[in-house]
Amino acid sequence: VRRGVRVISFGVSAGAEVRCEVLWSGGKGSRCRVTCGREGREIKLKVPGVHNVVNAAAAVAAVRAVEPGYSLGYVAEVLGEFEPVWMRCQVERVRGVEVIVDCYNANPESTLAALQVLGRHEGGRRIAVLGEMHELGEAAARCHYEIGEGAARTGVDELIAVGAHGEDVLAGARAAGMEMERLHLARDAAEVVREVARCAREGDCVLIKGSRRAHLEEVLELLRQMPQMTVAE
Repeated sequence: VRRGVRVISFGVSAGAEVRCEVLWSGGKGSRCRVTCGREGREIKLKVPGVHNVVNAAAAVAAVRAVEPGYSLGYVAEVLGEFEPVWMRCQVERVRGVEVIVDCYNANPESTLAALQVLGRHEGGRRIAVLGEMHELGEAAARCHYEIGEGAARTGVDELIAVGAHGEDVLAGARAAGMEMERLHLARDAAEVVREVARCAREGDCVLIKGSRRAHLEEVLELLRQMPQMTVAE
């Protein structure tokens, strides 16, 4: 760090200048407490995921840097009004199934974060639809394999992989202990929807995650058009 440059740390650790404590996080959003020095405020976010709680802490730190006399209460109010943008952690209920649409873009870190959001779902099974992560070069096969491992360790009940590296995803999940009958390979959005309709039931949660070029928003559109889900036994 250059001399004379002020550093403001943020995060969930006790030593952070702007500290965020996760109180709750689920498909509908998150609740956290942000502390700066002696001042603390509870913030309710309309976006799920611990990573978005950390993003909120980053926003508070940025305001603290440019406006030292800021009101933490006002910042908390503004953050509470933030709405997720198109295809970024959007949550929609379709035929009694909670669908998390996070397919504007994808990389290993963001995909693992999305899987952690899915892993916090309570009251039903967790179904992950994972499309290809693009622009990974020679690391693509290894990264997709590791994402499969991560999906298994997050507690995903059903895994549907689609795209050129779908087999790598499923291989990673198998290596991490997922049974073959819970692993599915799909060629396109139509096959994904057939698998979701076959295994999903009311109360379940479906995560749709992949790079923009995978066009996984088509899965949501097809799910919306279905007259009903097939109730899994």
